[in-house]
Amino acid sequence: MPMLGGVFELVARTCIVIAIAGHTSFAGVCFADPAAWLAALVPIVPYYFCVMKKYKNIKTVADLKGKKIGYGGSVLNEAFVKTMLKNAGLKEDDAELIDVGFELMSSMTTGQVDATIGGFVSHEVPELENQGFTVNYIKPTENGVPDYTELVFVTSKENAEKNADKLTRFLRATKKGYEHVKANPEKGVENLLKNQNTENFPLNKDVETKSVATILSLAEKDGAPFLSQSEETWTNNIKWMLDTGIITKSVDAKDMIVKLVD
Repeated sequence: MPMLGGVFELVARTCIVIAIAGHTSFAGVCFADPAAWLAALVPIVPYYFCVMKKYKNIKTVADLKGKKIGYGGSVLNEAFVKTMLKNAGLKEDDAELIDVGFELMSSMTTGQVDATIGGFVSHEVPELENQGFTVNYIKPTENGVPDYTELVFVTSKENAEKNADKLTRFLRATKKGYEHVKANPEKGVENLLKNQNTENFPLNKDVETKSVATILSLAEKDGAPFLSQSEETWTNNIKWMLDTGIITKSVDAKDMIVKLVD
């Protein structure tokens, strides 16, 4: 599985000090022993959704029966769909999973698939809306998938000990930047557009404005402070990944979480 290598091996070997891990990389985080989970940009809320065009009349998981679902080849997204189908009383083969690579949006807008799994609620949804599409989306965490921590700062346990002061200052600066954007979202979008990679990934102001608003609405949802982590949430996810076969060995969440900032 590709998620077991790459950046997480570099973190574990202390070749790099810190990395950001998305939910699709959680198996890599678990296997990158001795990794340390420092802080979460989106603490305990769903960020990846199952998205479909509204006219498809897909409103619940049960409506996915007989439909084609596009995904980016992630083992975890496969597990999302299988869990959701099972939770709805359906069989795994009641819907067809199609690997569309990075073409999540175009595969749906061109009719190649009926829905996609793995799209960011802060990116694909506003991007599709900006293109004139009206979309529905289904939250995996309301359909059998446990709540999860998204976009986690990861380092090695060695770095967490040797560079605790440096990492603490980095996280404090991150929190300060978040507070600034929270108080001045328009300025945050302006700075983002000023520093965009126009040649390779041009940004749209309307899309990014909606994106920032969405992220801000999720970053402290349900009383979970920005950058906080929940041992219970991690434990539930580890169990779910074991049950679905994403990982084959367990880790103890309390041994992985390193708290450097309040």
